[in-house]
Amino acid sequence: MTLLGTLLTSLVIAREYERGTLEALYATPLTRGQILIGKTLRISAGDGVDGGVLLTRLLLFQLPLRGSFLHSVWCRRCSWCRTGQGLLISVTMRTQMAAAQLGLMTGYLPAMMLSGFLFDIHSMPPWLQRSRWRFRRLH
Repeated sequence: MTLLGTLLTSLVIAREYERGTLEALYATPLTRGQILIGKTLRISAGDGVDGGVLLTRLLLFQLPLRGSFLHSVWCRRCSWCRTGQGLLISVTMRTQMAAAQLGLMTGYLPAMMLSGFLFDIHSMPPWLQRSRWRFRRLH
């Protein structure tokens, strides 16, 4: 989820700029904010699909919800934050390569390093252990 949210969103506007189609979008009667909202909603449609699957599971098939519903809502909020982070990267970078590298460095690497996959939690400093614990509870 972290990789898709940040990395793919960071390529959206950078791709339009590289192809030269961003100027064509600016020629339309849409404002820049409307263009950004349209790009964000297209990428965030996956979150809506997840919510639809959850509702179908609960209402149609009457399957029980295991775990915390509040945690599920919090994950959706984090997903919007990752999408916003990727969009900010995409607006500031001019090439897809630079956007992809910055997206990986700011989104994927911290998630990988704080997940406990690369480094044992006991070898981390105490302040990082606490932030890792919070990060793990959010994801």
